Amino acid sequence: MSIQSSPAGVPRTAASLRPRAPHRARHRARHRARGWARPALGRWGRRRTCVVLLALVGIGVLLYPSSARWFSDRSHAAVVSGYAKAVESMLPADKQRALAAAHAYNDHLPPGPLRDPYGAGAAAPTVDAAYRAYLDTLDVGAGGVIGYVSAPSIGLSLPIYHGTAAETLDRGVGHLYGTALPVGGAGTHSVLTAHSGLVNATMFTDIDKLRDGDEFSVTVLDQTITYRVDRIRTVLPDQTDSLRPVAGKDLLTLVTCAPIGVNTHRLLVEGVRVPDADTASARRSIVGRAGGPGFPGWLVEALGAALLIVVATRRLGDTSAPRRRGSAP
Repeated sequence: MSIQSSPAGVPRTAASLRPRAPHRARHRARHRARGWARPALGRWGRRRTCVVLLALVGIGVLLYPSSARWFSDRSHAAVVSGYAKAVESMLPADKQRALAAAHAYNDHLPPGPLRDPYGAGAAAPTVDAAYRAYLDTLDVGAGGVIGYVSAPSIGLSLPIYHGTAAETLDRGVGHLYGTALPVGGAGTHSVLTAHSGLVNATMFTDIDKLRDGDEFSVTVLDQTITYRVDRIRTVLPDQTDSLRPVAGKDLLTLVTCAPIGVNTHRLLVEGVRVPDADTASARRSIVGRAGGPGFPGWLVEALGAALLIVVATRRLGDTSAPRRRGSAP
């Protein structure tokens, strides 16, 4: 073996003259010498990320209907609240004139055939002088809202708009043109219609849960009228005779498509006015709901599911972590 002297006089061997490995390489070599396997967490980390993302997408798909309906209900509640504030800002004389104009419109409503609100031609009537006069009646400058309908037993509170155009029914409840405006009166029959079975909004989906004797209310300006369900029927779209007024009766019918998703028939929930209803109590109940649909339960479900996914994937990661060679399983 050849020996050389260092400048300080310390002898150096040939092995000591070989270039030294980088620090990281020496560190890995020491771990291998001590029996540690090379970590394989990089691959699992990528897999875990994919699993978490796929699970979150699945949760989003499952919770979308309930979350979308919650936001829709919140939007409708804001519209109802805005209408109530607009009415409160009106002078009493202006309210009386608006109601008188609506009653006058109903008194001069010409008899004629009623069309299915979801049929061809019914959603877009001819914009003539009569239709323009209809649109002007009960227009109090509240974004086209003429009132709101409430059914506390099914948690329903929705704004009412003129007509049944497609864009109108996307916003809320439409009043069927050709029927009496929903301000009540003997010999009147108002018809309100809305979609059902929508993924992103509740609308009239739950009116099939109403039963004979249940009550619902309609508020126009500062007048609340309560109706009691007395007849529920499912008819063909062209069977509109039951929507005609009946002498001496004050009627209001809620209409939607049925069965949900098939839409070959129409569900009619007819109510007769309750003359001695506690309208002040009914109105307080409706306005109280205008604050919103309440705490979103779907949010708790989403957070709980996300936490469960994180915990589960972390445990799977722990079980797949490398073990020291020779250690007990």
